[in-house]
Amino acid sequence: MEAWNSWSPCDLISLDVQMPEMDGLEVLNRIRGMEREKNVPESQRARVVMVTARSDKDTLMTSIQAGCNDYVVKPFDKAIVAKKLTKLGFQVHLF
Repeated sequence: MEAWNSWSPCDLISLDVQMPEMDGLEVLNRIRGMEREKNVPESQRARVVMVTARSDKDTLMTSIQAGCNDYVVKPFDKAIVAKKLTKLGFQVHLF
């Protein structure tokens, strides 16, 4: 929220679906709500990648409906993450 209040939002956010106090889907819903409230054009919204150990269709569909841009299932390979980030418009260099 502070990032948006100072108009210096994040370009990329990674959220785990299962987090202790607030799950990633709830955080994602709040982020997208703030972006709508501030009338942030879709092209300028943060890209959100959900991370999960759950590969079931319901988790995937719920994440997409909540507004994530992509998802990664754990355990994952750095090449898969790099490919997804490239697809989202980021330049990635693997070492």
